[in-house]
Amino acid sequence: MCDVKRTHPDQLRETLARNVRLLRASRSMSQEMLAFESGINRSYVSDVERGIRNISLDNVSRLAKALAVPAWSLLKEPEVLDPSAAGARPGGAPNDPQE
Repeated sequence: MCDVKRTHPDQLRETLARNVRLLRASRSMSQEMLAFESGINRSYVSDVERGIRNISLDNVSRLAKALAVPAWSLLKEPEVLDPSAAGARPGGAPNDPQE
């Protein structure tokens, strides 16, 4: 039996793991279904979603195609919340009456 080398966690792998998990769940896909659609083994998909697999760009591309998103979006950090979008005013707390 071949022992697969797993790597230490890092930020980019964690971002990829979170994005794949969220996109898969939002499409009501099981890991098995994603594995089938991408041509990747289900245990490999599980390792990717846990951030312990040092995935190749070819496999990022396969997952992206199966999830119907551009490959770069799987590596993108979530947007930082814009305080103005949450109702905050410059120099004050959200919805802080300063008038």
